[in-house]
Amino acid sequence: ANHKDLLKPEVIWNIEVGHSVQAQGGAIEGARAAHQALFERVEKFFEEHDMLITPCAPFPAFDVNVRYPSRAHGVQFGNYLDWMAMSWAITVMQCPVIAIPIGLTKAGLPVGLQLVGKPFSEPMLLAAAAAFEAAHPQAAALVPVAGGPRRLQGQLEPSIDGPRSVAEARTLAHAETASFATLTKPADAAFFSPFESSLR
Repeated sequence: ANHKDLLKPEVIWNIEVGHSVQAQGGAIEGARAAHQALFERVEKFFEEHDMLITPCAPFPAFDVNVRYPSRAHGVQFGNYLDWMAMSWAITVMQCPVIAIPIGLTKAGLPVGLQLVGKPFSEPMLLAAAAAFEAAHPQAAALVPVAGGPRRLQGQLEPSIDGPRSVAEARTLAHAETASFATLTKPADAAFFSPFESSLR
């Protein structure tokens, strides 16, 4: 408490949300129930599918000066974690995942794809990724192996906005929310449309 000013606003938000959750009666039990419901949906999905394939992120790279996207293509994110839900949702599902490069957007920015399998299916995922790289060697070649990162002549997404300073992040953190029910709700189509429109 004596050094709160040394912490990032995002970390402070995490702590404050944690304290508020502990004070809410039934919140943790509700989260566990939602988590169990998610597990059941995932289990049912993999009864009929070998793999789930998703983009690694809902949109391509954004300005490095933006701490995190709070709004993109007309979609407002509830907190600093929401924009990367396609990544952390897989962690919550406790499924293995492998990310592979698949190409560039019209603006020349790299795009990745996630291959997600049911628990303990790592050998199948590695084989699938190897098969993709063998079939599309040009995509694998986009990743520099030596000599440092290759500078991409891409145009950043202008419609992605977010806090650019600690002060802006602190202000935004006071308005952000967290919901345990997020993963139990159907995905909003508007969340994925910016990614689809940016591809070739």
